[in-house]
Amino acid sequence: FRQAKSSVAKWAASASALDEEIRSKTDGAASLDTIVAELVAIDDTVDLKTLRAITTNLLADSAETLQVENLPGCRTTASISH
Repeated sequence: FRQAKSSVAKWAASASALDEEIRSKTDGAASLDTIVAELVAIDDTVDLKTLRAITTNLLADSAETLQVENLPGCRTTASISH
């Protein structure tokens, strides 16, 4: 249970860092909420590649936060079903 809490905390920190990066690179015009709205609109499985593409499109640059080495426990582009 402790390990699960630790993983959730790391992912929450990653989400917070991504939000900060988006807000910084867009001068506050966009946030993680902007990305999540686009992800929710996709009627399919969402993976890291898709998340990166949407974020890159919004920022006109790649997000440092979404580099595999900056994502806790991420070694592949695992899918997230909704």
